[in-house]
Amino acid sequence: WKPTLPIRIFHGLHDQTVSYKSATATLLAMQNRGAATHVSLSDCKSLPAGHLDCVPPFWQFVVAELGAVARDL
Repeated sequence: WKPTLPIRIFHGLHDQTVSYKSATATLLAMQNRGAATHVSLSDCKSLPAGHLDCVPPFWQFVVAELGAVARDL
């Protein structure tokens, strides 16, 4: 599958619920299908960077991403 719209992946390095390897494999698979400019992986900067540890930073990430493109709010 090759996305045609931007995909932003946000993941914690220490996530034991969903492996970080899953995020990097997904990124690589999409890039190999030609989606290099449409897909990015951002690391959670929390320490530790586990699944629940990264929930608050994830929402900050979402607000920043949406704020960059939101219009007429």
